[in-house]
Amino acid sequence: MKIYRVVPDTNETALSLVFGHDLEDNEVSDFSVGQSQIDWKPFELEWNLKNGRSIDQFTRNDFILIIGVGVNIALNEKAKTIFEPVFKNDAELLPINVKGDSEKYYLLNILNVVDALAIDQCEFRIRHNGEMGAIKKAIFDENKAPDNRIFITPYQTTKAMFKGELLKDICKEHSLTGLEFKEVPCRT
Repeated sequence: MKIYRVVPDTNETALSLVFGHDLEDNEVSDFSVGQSQIDWKPFELEWNLKNGRSIDQFTRNDFILIIGVGVNIALNEKAKTIFEPVFKNDAELLPINVKGDSEKYYLLNILNVVDALAIDQCEFRIRHNGEMGAIKKAIFDENKAPDNRIFITPYQTTKAMFKGELLKDICKEHSLTGLEFKEVPCRT
């Protein structure tokens, strides 16, 4: 079964979200990727209207890029309704506020942390002090990744992963827009 990195559409015409100017730094730093947000207080985000263009010049997808936070995927109400039962205990869909927009959006917070990398085959950056740094090239162990479940790894907490075709099939079946599925290298 293939493993995919799940990423929001970064096409120049796709709308993206950024943190509002009045957001305090501690609100973002309190967010812990991979952990349940028990005392969640919705962030306020705003549309990233690049180059002064109006909102009507962008595509409003069902999945939206959030610039500057962990797994950077927001879902609209339609996508939330469809994916809530799929994600079950593997993720939380946390409400967020979008300045000047009445539509409801949700931040995808993935709780399912799986050590699915084939560490012995990955390439790492080396820090100045000689210690192992960030992953330069990730290789996944197909046998460690859960079938048809969304997950992150302890080494790549900002990258949403999915093994199998279920997520792609659901997006296609419901004509959901805004996600790309990039196959990642695996050893079997």
